Amino acid sequence: MERRLQLQPRLQLLADMTPAGCRLADIGTDHGYLPVWLLQRERIQSAIAADIGAEPLAHARRTAEEYGVEGISFRLLSLIHISEPT
Repeated sequence: MERRLQLQPRLQLLADMTPAGCRLADIGTDHGYLPVWLLQRERIQSAIAADIGAEPLAHARRTAEEYGVEGISFRLLSLIHISEPT
């Protein structure tokens, strides 16, 4: 049985406002919960999960792996530019 991520109310509100079938850019993704939840429920086509910190981005990648979610491009942000997909 697939594990399903549960969102806190703050992120659930954002998930509820996300149009079905869109592509998501989660800037400041932190743990990556929003794109993982939306992809698990097939609400979005794909996502970019971006953060300025390498550790939060690594955590987001682990969240996606833990829940078996694909379709997320992880990007490390700088104040100057956005990196290529990793």
